[in-house]
Amino acid sequence: MIEKNWDDGVIYNIGFMAQIHLKNGEINQKEIHQTIVLPMTLSELEIKVLILEKFDHITEVTYVDELYSALILKN
Repeated sequence: MIEKNWDDGVIYNIGFMAQIHLKNGEINQKEIHQTIVLPMTLSELEIKVLILEKFDHITEVTYVDELYSALILKN
């Protein structure tokens, strides 16, 4: 019954470096940490590629830590 309405997921803590464009024209690097829920089927490499593609101004993914298993509601 769970499979009908839910997909397996994983809660990750992910760190990445971003370029921050300042008003004076300077560009700073900032490390950002986010907790993100993703499908369980993704590899660490796929997660890194996803972060680089789906967030703007990201230069590097510094870590991907798996925290907990989760359920993701199906549409």
